[in-house]
Amino acid sequence: MMTRKMLAVAIAVAVAGCVCACSKKGDEAPKMIKEFSADIVTTTPSGKISGKLYVSEDRSRVEMPQTTMITRLDKGVVWVLMPAKMYIEQPVTPDSAAAFMDELPEGATREYIAEESIDGRGVKKYKVAVTQDGTSGTFYQWIDEETGIPLKVAGEGDAWVFEYRNLKPGKQQASLFEIPEDYRKMEIPAAQ
Repeated sequence: MMTRKMLAVAIAVAVAGCVCACSKKGDEAPKMIKEFSADIVTTTPSGKISGKLYVSEDRSRVEMPQTTMITRLDKGVVWVLMPAKMYIEQPVTPDSAAAFMDELPEGATREYIAEESIDGRGVKKYKVAVTQDGTSGTFYQWIDEETGIPLKVAGEGDAWVFEYRNLKPGKQQASLFEIPEDYRKMEIPAAQ
């Protein structure tokens, strides 16, 4: 069974693309495009969650039903926006930074499986094995041949599935990656 940490790594790899590894045939998967938007759907035994993703170079915005998360590597922060027009500021962590890497994180390997099709798009299916902090896990990626984006990432036996749908390559509005003017920062007292 995959732990929450391993699921987080798998999702970070999905958001990242992480597509520079070679297949057994020696051909390289394409580099992931750096600007796009997509609908995201995560399915687990607990249910299905849908949202929206926007990516622009070193910035991302993930909109989910009750929260929006903006990651800004250029500022070293993650802003979590809440419905009450407040936000929390957190430092970028290795897991959130992994979402922007063009290579697999340390302790991960990728093996080419086959060519398939998702929503009429040509994809290459890979098996990814990850070992991190003494925990091992395996998941699968279906990487779009044209954009380098993983359109689907799934755990063994589809225990969980993370998908991009309605992928739209292209420049994103800069305002998507800023805190709205009417939001105020929520200070969290330091743990003592």
